[in-house]
Amino acid sequence: MAAVASLCFIALVTSVAATGATSTAPLSTSSVLGPAPSLCNMDTSRGSVPGAFALEGCVNTSGIWIRNSRSVPVQVSTSGDIGSRQIVAAANVTVAADVTLGLRADRNRLLMPGQVAYYPIGSKQGSVTISNDAAAANIYLVADGLLAVLGGTKFGDKFRKSSATSTAVQLVTELTDVVAKYHGCATGASLLKRGACDLVLGRDVAFALGRFSFSLGASALSKTASLVIAAAHQWKFTFHLSGDLNAVSNGHGTITLAALPSALPSSAAPTITSIADLTISHTDTGSYRVRVNYRDDDCDVVGGTWVDQSGASHDFGSASGSNASYPGGCTSGIGYLTPGYGSCTGPDGQRGASERYAQTITIEDKLGRVSPPYVFYIVCQ
Repeated sequence: MAAVASLCFIALVTSVAATGATSTAPLSTSSVLGPAPSLCNMDTSRGSVPGAFALEGCVNTSGIWIRNSRSVPVQVSTSGDIGSRQIVAAANVTVAADVTLGLRADRNRLLMPGQVAYYPIGSKQGSVTISNDAAAANIYLVADGLLAVLGGTKFGDKFRKSSATSTAVQLVTELTDVVAKYHGCATGASLLKRGACDLVLGRDVAFALGRFSFSLGASALSKTASLVIAAAHQWKFTFHLSGDLNAVSNGHGTITLAALPSALPSSAAPTITSIADLTISHTDTGSYRVRVNYRDDDCDVVGGTWVDQSGASHDFGSASGSNASYPGGCTSGIGYLTPGYGSCTGPDGQRGASERYAQTITIEDKLGRVSPPYVFYIVCQ
């Protein structure tokens, strides 16, 4: 009997629509689903839209686009590094959509038929998953059906005017609540209780229409009320939406984008830009700090080698980068370090002759890339 009643209601809506109803036509279920390059500049380097995805989707390195090309609202959940969604098309699709969003506290997770949403992603992995929301689908269906019924009455003339849109939403919202209340009362009820439910339905419909009356007169008001009550009696919530509901349930529901690869290190080795010569009196027994200025895009110099005038090598810092022993610093690719000290007095205390002593320094980064050698002089005079 339920199926027969639903078919009767569909016939009622068709008849009303033929007289000029302004109902929301369901989107074609034959729309191309799955990957939809028209929604964005498709780039699948981080992931792709499954071929069996139940809606239309598009991805690139910055995020995920989804278009609800079904005739029912769907719920969209996110995980990972997904930011707040942005509705980029059809923000207010229909009065039925506005009614559904107005009656749901989790409206930011619902995607209405025809809406396109963008979900930005950060550098880490993130996913977007669609699923059915039967309660939202029921609200949408009732509201859409009521609009079809009202569209064939003088109320419909008012709804066609843009200035009456908010009034239409308020009225259909109230009637949707009335219909839901009736079904909660009448479902599985005895004949006696169903009769009581019918009385409450008639009262509630008349009250709702009366509150939003456009001075239509008693006859038009009564006719509209009769249509709404008949619709409530004959409705089976998800009858002609079961195909879309099943498609969402059975299709692939998740799009996942992988994390971006870590930034690759610069291919350039560090470069020493300057080392000032040391000029010291050959009678001076003091030691003086040598400063090495350099460029390194990655700022990851860990040490180096100092070759003195005799050809002896002296390593400084740490090739592993764990405990560089020299003072220094690097900001935005510009750095300095102190590899050691220069003197005109030898380790045995002997003073050097008045002469220029060539010194060579190279520096090394964490990846083992070595700078070109830089020559400077310790001048003993």
